[in-house]
Amino acid sequence: MFSIDLTGTTTGSEGQNESLCYYWGTSGIEADMWFCWTADATGVTTATTCALASFDTKLAAYPGCDCPTDGTALACNDDACGGFQSSISWPTTSQTTCTLQVGTFPGATGGLGAIDISTAPPPGPGFALCFGDGNGTPCPCANSDGPGAGCRNTTGVGCELAATGSNSVLADDLVLTATGALAAQPGLFFQGENFINGGNGLAFGDGLRCCGSNVFRVQIVFPDASGTASTSESVAENGGAQSGDTRCYQSWYRDPSGGGVCGWAFNLSNAYSVSWTF
Repeated sequence: MFSIDLTGTTTGSEGQNESLCYYWGTSGIEADMWFCWTADATGVTTATTCALASFDTKLAAYPGCDCPTDGTALACNDDACGGFQSSISWPTTSQTTCTLQVGTFPGATGGLGAIDISTAPPPGPGFALCFGDGNGTPCPCANSDGPGAGCRNTTGVGCELAATGSNSVLADDLVLTATGALAAQPGLFFQGENFINGGNGLAFGDGLRCCGSNVFRVQIVFPDASGTASTSESVAENGGAQSGDTRCYQSWYRDPSGGGVCGWAFNLSNAYSVSWTF
């Protein structure tokens, strides 16, 4: 945990036009401090000011420790928790560096606080994130579910995306599995290059869109009678993933019963991050 003091900070021109940081009509992060941080482990890193600051914070992370260029943010977030504090998560590899931008929402007054940074090792070929459990971006119509899945659908639960196998491009044995979708309704496993809203997602249909930028369709699968669907084709090949790439995966599926929980007739699972190796 690190102390932050934004009472006398100013605003420079760097990090003010990042599209991933666009919230409430602006991409700016004012009264900001910059830190160079070195990852001490491989996994998912979370930087948060939740319950650690009493003012309106805004956070961003960029690769390396040089001045960032627009469009390179790994994650960005404005309000992830009560009190207008922020939380971002992104995949990291041990001993790699990143730049953290810690500031306020434009127009807000800075103050004293702290930022906590931690890295959790992945339990499998990657890790799940962007849940519809109400702890990050709210589900579109208060249709939150428990931890570990997407927003609730018309079956009363959210769709959970997990993976088995390995993150090796050479082994090519990674399988994505979605459970809790709608039986016999078309579903689409897709891949994105970044994690929307700092890995918290944005409202989309009856769920949250978590994966964005250069989206690839991995495979269309119809779930079985239990609402379970798995990929049978090469995830790496269909998405064009190569060693060194970190990719975001998600399952989109139809939920036409009564027009869906929120009236959009489609929903999404949580997201799953894979950092591919050779």
